[in-house]
Amino acid sequence: MKAWKQTEESRPDIETLLSCVGAYRNFLYERSLRDKKEYPKCHAATWLRQERWDSWLPEDPVPAAVAEVGSGPKDPKLRQLRDVLTPAVYDLWFQGAVLSGEVVTVPRKIQADRISTKYYSALDAIFGGGWTVSHKTENLEGDGNEN
Repeated sequence: MKAWKQTEESRPDIETLLSCVGAYRNFLYERSLRDKKEYPKCHAATWLRQERWDSWLPEDPVPAAVAEVGSGPKDPKLRQLRDVLTPAVYDLWFQGAVLSGEVVTVPRKIQADRISTKYYSALDAIFGGGWTVSHKTENLEGDGNEN
């Protein structure tokens, strides 16, 4: 329960998280059968805190908003970003993104934080540096430096 509360701001929605858990569980099962030995499971708290779910994101989910429109983002730079990141990652972290100049505005703080820390290189490749991610009134500038 402690790890669940500590990761509240960084983890994806429950449906995505459960999908990642299922993929991880299937991987362990298949690998154990293949190698004829049981592989140790990562402790749930470690799995959450180390964001191991990130390795098990679904390949290509189709969110309702995208399925209705059928074409993904309308802005050419956001479409390019979606192609670079893969539709699954884009749909998870950039859903609801609006581009104005070199400012990417997203609806939730967790999205802005994650984008600024994990996807800055993709944004730098498309925007050439100087981009900003905002969430409401909070701006987080991308400096292109890896943490």
